[in-house]
Amino acid sequence: MKPALVLVMAVSLLPWCGRTQVPGILSHQGKLVVNATNFTGTAHFKFALVNAAGDATWWSHNGTSTGGNQPTGPAISLPVERGLYAVNLGDTTVPNMTHAIPPSVFTHDSVWLRIWVDNGILGFQRLLPDRRITAAGYALVADTALTPPAFATNFTGLLAGEVTGPQGATVVSAVGGLAAAQVAAGASAANAATSANTPNTVVWRSPAGDFAAGTITANHVGDGAGLTNLTAAALVGTAPRATNFTGSLAGDVSGLQGATVVNAVGGLTAANVALGANAANAATSLNLPGAIVRREAAGGHLAAGTISAQFVGDGSGLTNLPTSPDRYGAPRGAVLASVLPQDPVLLASGYRQIWSFAAPAWVNGATANAPAARSGHTAVWDGQRMIVWGGTVGASTYTASGGLYDANADAWTPSSIINAPAGRSGHTAVWTGSEMLVWGGRGAGGYLSSGGRFAPGTGIWQPTSAAGAPTAREGHVAVWTGTRMVVWGGLNQSGLLDDGAVYDPVANQWSALAVPNAPEKRFGGAAVWGDDRFIVWGGEGASGALGTGGQLLFAGGAPSQWVALPLANAPGARTGHTAVWAHDRMAIWGGQSGGVVLGDGAAWCPSCDQWKSLSIANAPSPRTDHAAVWTETEMLIVDGANAAGDLATSAAYDSLTEQWRALSGLGGPLARTKPVAVWTGTEVLVFGGSVGSPPTAVGALQRLAPQPAWYFYRKL
Repeated sequence: MKPALVLVMAVSLLPWCGRTQVPGILSHQGKLVVNATNFTGTAHFKFALVNAAGDATWWSHNGTSTGGNQPTGPAISLPVERGLYAVNLGDTTVPNMTHAIPPSVFTHDSVWLRIWVDNGILGFQRLLPDRRITAAGYALVADTALTPPAFATNFTGLLAGEVTGPQGATVVSAVGGLAAAQVAAGASAANAATSANTPNTVVWRSPAGDFAAGTITANHVGDGAGLTNLTAAALVGTAPRATNFTGSLAGDVSGLQGATVVNAVGGLTAANVALGANAANAATSLNLPGAIVRREAAGGHLAAGTISAQFVGDGSGLTNLPTSPDRYGAPRGAVLASVLPQDPVLLASGYRQIWSFAAPAWVNGATANAPAARSGHTAVWDGQRMIVWGGTVGASTYTASGGLYDANADAWTPSSIINAPAGRSGHTAVWTGSEMLVWGGRGAGGYLSSGGRFAPGTGIWQPTSAAGAPTAREGHVAVWTGTRMVVWGGLNQSGLLDDGAVYDPVANQWSALAVPNAPEKRFGGAAVWGDDRFIVWGGEGASGALGTGGQLLFAGGAPSQWVALPLANAPGARTGHTAVWAHDRMAIWGGQSGGVVLGDGAAWCPSCDQWKSLSIANAPSPRTDHAAVWTETEMLIVDGANAAGDLATSAAYDSLTEQWRALSGLGGPLARTKPVAVWTGTEVLVFGGSVGSPPTAVGALQRLAPQPAWYFYRKL
């Protein structure tokens, strides 16, 4: 249901006089139109006052809304006559209206009314857009505006830190980290400072700068042989002046009084110190043998000349040598291969093309015993077979059938329907290493919270546990962690979801995903398992396509923390895109936003926590609802649709060289949208999807070995 709301906002205040408290009530009238028809009957409403961004709640009818989300608990039931209804927001005499509107709501510059409605058939839907509260609502704070602000001393609670205690008895416990008693004692001593000769006091210098408080006395210890600045008259006895010494100096400085010599400096001989100082003073950037080299003044480069060296070993670790094939003296007759039909480097180096091998063509798979044409289905690769299951085989005709395709034998085997889950579309499927797990989706009875486990070795289905399972949904994402299946997000009759659960197939047990700070609610996102974390990005949110995502970190095999993905340099918001885990990063590509089909993407790596745009040179044409697989060396983009219709083209992206190449168009690849694809280790297998408008399901399986065409060149 997408009800249209014509909202007539009227705000009035109950009568008041003098300085009587203003009641927290706003009068609201609206009009409810369902499917272009004025609605008549009883409808159920939920109300909230939110900020302009819609991510903060100032008030809701029962106080349960946070972050702009739909309130929980009972709704407000209102009679609607020819689309018209009215209610006093904040009137606690209205059934289930438990919270008055506090005047503090209208201390915010921008307040918006957000409404959810259920006509009794399709469940609660949020009415769009939110409507802004205009000047009338701010009359709630008019009385406050006329009242002088409270003094800053009117606070409650306790102060903490260096000043502690209640309002009427605050105590300074420390200043700058020093105990208050010590600060007070020091301040008292400083204030009492004087130049008088008073024992045990702080002394300040006299105005002339002298210590004039009295006589400073001290005892000399020893015979005074080391004293050098006393006058001869002040000394008692016949000692000579300190400079009139006899004998020789020893150590770093040696020799007689009239001819001392520095022998060493810091333990280094004086000759070496002098030699080093001379060499440093003579340092230059010129290529002078036997000289210390200093860097150039401009740029700090070493420009002394050519540095010669001899490489030892096979050179396997060298990465920055010139790539010209003739740089290392390839002999005449040498043969090199290239993926370029006219390789400019080879041709410039004296090579000529001598022969080529064409890229392999698409091959049609067997049709005997193949599953019926379908869309909205899933597929996994079990190491030998492609397992296809579920989907729709006609208009809202959900199927519980499927098939196993043996790529080596080019043969289909129908999957068992005994104990299979109910037919469905929009579900998820993962491969555990021994079983295919399917869960959720939408069936003939609506949204589903059930699933099944299929063992291809025995052909036996078993149900997944219903205890603790997530709420029913479709359009969610699921990944296999190596020991668990993680389910998150999606859509059901209550709206968009931002929750999920973790399923252990060994224990046949669900665990709620109770980790705070999850990403924004969405359906149609793309998700990957990134070695040690669950990563989700993009999809459709409450206001359209999203350009945000998050990573769910694990500790000890259990989910522990949500961390938002960075926004800087992230790809534009989108849905209908794909994501693969490529070596050490997630690669996003394609999709659409606001009806605009996209032909770009980006990669995000956990180790650097940064986005980097994928190259668009030779990239495939923009598309959405395509398929993508990772081959361990390349990301393959297959089929999809653009504004002109379904596509039959495909491309490969090498994450190391950051280059795109087109895949073969030979063999008649089918144009299709929303197919499923798996990677066998040598081929990509594509099955199902739809074509045309209105879409018609297709069922053909096609396969491609994605090797490029090879061109061989010989050195002349």
